[in-house]
Amino acid sequence: MTQNLKNMKPEDLNEYLFLQYKSGDRGRWATTSVNAKAFFRGLQWDETDAQALEANNQPALTDNEVTPAIELLISNLCENQPRFQVAGRENSDSKVASDVADFISWLWDKSDGNEKVEESVIDWECTGMAGFHAYVDAHGDNGKPAVCFYAINPLELYIDPNSKREDTEDAAHKLIVCRKTREEIENWLPEFDFKDAQQAYETDEPITDKHASQDEVLSVDDFTHEKYRVIDRYTKIKDKRYKVTDSTNGFEKVFTKDEYIAYANEPAVVLVKNGKEMYVTEKMVVKKWLGILEQYGEIIHFMSDESIMSGVEHSYVSPQGTLPLPGSTTMIKSTNKIELLNLGIIKYEQVFIDRIRRVLTVGKKLIYNSVMPVSKYPIITFQLHHNRNPFPQGDITLVKPLQEQLNKFNSLMVTYFTNITNIKVFVPDGTDLKPLEENLGKAGTQIFVYDPEFGTPIVLQIPPLPSGFFQERQNIISQIQRILGSYSFQDGDQSQAPQTFGGTLTIEENMQKRIRFKRKKIERAINRLAQVMMQMIPNVYPEEKVIRIIRPNHDVKEIKFNVQEGNQIINDLSVEYDVIMVAGSMLGTNRQARAQALLDLYREKVLQDKSLIIEQLDLPNISEILERENMITQAQQVIQQLQEQVKQLSGQLQTKSREVIQANEKVIVEKFKTSTDKIKNRGEVAVMLASQRLNDLTKETKQKKKENVKKVS
Repeated sequence: MTQNLKNMKPEDLNEYLFLQYKSGDRGRWATTSVNAKAFFRGLQWDETDAQALEANNQPALTDNEVTPAIELLISNLCENQPRFQVAGRENSDSKVASDVADFISWLWDKSDGNEKVEESVIDWECTGMAGFHAYVDAHGDNGKPAVCFYAINPLELYIDPNSKREDTEDAAHKLIVCRKTREEIENWLPEFDFKDAQQAYETDEPITDKHASQDEVLSVDDFTHEKYRVIDRYTKIKDKRYKVTDSTNGFEKVFTKDEYIAYANEPAVVLVKNGKEMYVTEKMVVKKWLGILEQYGEIIHFMSDESIMSGVEHSYVSPQGTLPLPGSTTMIKSTNKIELLNLGIIKYEQVFIDRIRRVLTVGKKLIYNSVMPVSKYPIITFQLHHNRNPFPQGDITLVKPLQEQLNKFNSLMVTYFTNITNIKVFVPDGTDLKPLEENLGKAGTQIFVYDPEFGTPIVLQIPPLPSGFFQERQNIISQIQRILGSYSFQDGDQSQAPQTFGGTLTIEENMQKRIRFKRKKIERAINRLAQVMMQMIPNVYPEEKVIRIIRPNHDVKEIKFNVQEGNQIINDLSVEYDVIMVAGSMLGTNRQARAQALLDLYREKVLQDKSLIIEQLDLPNISEILERENMITQAQQVIQQLQEQVKQLSGQLQTKSREVIQANEKVIVEKFKTSTDKIKNRGEVAVMLASQRLNDLTKETKQKKKENVKKVS
């Protein structure tokens, strides 16, 4: 059988694998999945049970706890857009990691990623299987190719039943099988020739047997358009490659055969200097040396003024008298990389790497049969309750018995209240029932006829419902919520809310632990999707690319990729990068709680920027508020600076005033001191004169006394 498969035509193999995968276990899983999706949409009664209830004048009502719980789960898991972190394989690439992460986010927005994840989570909860398909839209970027993805309908996905891994990467084949109208195919493949293409009107999906009480439409029967079966097969193969290692510049890359031939024919340069050979293989540097060779010839030497001169030994002196640098004579030889490969300067080896072959058929006509430049399947699957096969279970399968029991409880309760609220009237046989039915029937009264010969009828008393009835109903609801990881408290049920703010945060955090199991599965799938898209990007965006991202504050960020600047390429998308989604970035956050925590930190002066608090508030004009707050903050800072300057100048003025007063006082003191000195000097002179006069008078008096004594004697 294996040999027969290898000898099959690609289009025949597509049909064969589809028919093989469609039957058996996959068929039973598909039927269960269709019924699970209908169950989620509210079709929760089997057709036979619903008809039996309606035959007894009882409506087939549902007490649907599954749908709102799953929608709440999706809201919790997918409230925010995922954030990506990128790291370059080399240290030189780390500077562009942020821009590449923004590029991945840009691709996510272009594909409406948030909507696609929500669709896939619904499929995941219902069928247990969900998936993304990364592809290249040939005209998706204004007429140019673009990397995109969408959420695959798991009922259109056919996987090798021997696969045992949860991500189905070990599958030999993965098929996407669907029916498309002629109009869809013409829009998708404008050059497709419908001649000899076989139409397919039969559906490939089972039909649900659930009762559509509200005439819900889950599938469409359309026979007015031409339809063709499209089989898009992906097969993992080992593809021969050529691994090239160039030790002269640290270059290492794996080429296809055609790429290897093109690489081997690229020019190279051999530089001979002081008897030693140096090999130049980098494109921009080779181009530079070939230009020097064309301009100056094979032999050159460098001058002391950093110029280049051609010639031999006797022409070393330039007309300006500049001397050559010792040992700078260089011989330039033009060659190609084939010679360097033969010499072993550049090494190569044949290797086999994982690649994906894509075979696309429309109406059994072959469209594509080529090898994709990716090592992993572009069909990324993730399973909820994995059974080591590609036929998992969803949460609907687990909660279905509980929901059906809840519906029966609801049906019994409606029947009980109908019986207890309606009056039963017993009339003897032969009574005219028409006027009684016209008058009493409007109020829901039931009329029974009895034969008086057999005695008076006994009126039955309906006992009250047991006390445990409603408790058991609530237990079922709690069990459904626990299995799904969605609780009424998260949906705003105040009756289940704690009394304190701290208690609310604690319970909310514990509730998120329940869905951590699911969150990790979704994040792993998104990581694999990002990795496959990163492998597609170098082949889709080889030229200069400009993207514009509108950030949360409404600013537009413009980023350029593959920009040639000198000998370097800025934001080179051909470099390999490791990309990973930030764990938990899609989960919802309690914005009020976060704002309160930030406010407490701001009050404690741990944070200095209050814009972090404003960003957590759900305000329509938050960017304008932040802008005004920024202007106010700047104005306050300027005012504070001016106040400090005024305070400083006031202090300086007071100091100067004190200095002036002290100087004036000193002048006054000096003047007073001078005046005092003058008075003192005058006093001293007057005293001295008075003393001299007194002495003179004393002498004169003594002289007169002596003379009088002499006269008397």
